[in-house]
Amino acid sequence: WITILIIAIIVGAIAWLFDYQFSKVRISSNIEECEEIIDQYGGNYLSHLIYSGDKQFFTNEDKNAFLMYRYKASSLVVLGDPIGDENAFD
Repeated sequence: WITILIIAIIVGAIAWLFDYQFSKVRISSNIEECEEIIDQYGGNYLSHLIYSGDKQFFTNEDKNAFLMYRYKASSLVVLGDPIGDENAFD
């Protein structure tokens, strides 16, 4: 039974390390880019939530619109509509 316990601990440790290593998505913009977009194009009723500290941001290639999202349970959960230039939403 000790062998089974040791194997279970090793498998659990490997699973924990694998989950921890890949738990964060590394596509993020900084808050200054988002503030510039809000200053230029205006925000919406959720714009103030960029300061909550629990969200990440994805900015498009032209840097004129962004999404707020959070990684939760192996999913990306987007908060609200895109913010920025409405022509960039398509």
